Amino acid sequence: MRPARGRSRGHDPVIDLQAQRRRLGQPLEDAILKVVRSGAYVMGPEIGQFEAALAAFGQAPYALSCGSGTEALILPLMAWEIGPAPRCSARPSPSPRRPR
Repeated sequence: MRPARGRSRGHDPVIDLQAQRRRLGQPLEDAILKVVRSGAYVMGPEIGQFEAALAAFGQAPYALSCGSGTEALILPLMAWEIGPAPRCSARPSPSPRRPR
């Protein structure tokens, strides 16, 4: 199937990172540069700040960030002590805002 006119393959209008970058502008670039200069790319202080803000937003006592969608699926399975024996499968679900 060919992409619709004016759209490239892989472009998702719901997740338009360039539009987000334009909207957030200099504060986003400053935050990225701060992390780059610190060298704390993994588990730096910004991660703790993000997790605290996410927990407050979700009205939860804790929040745990992860590096990928795979990790996001594995973490609750580990927390519930679901090992490799049970079969667990998930199917992709289209975004409700994405035209079909």
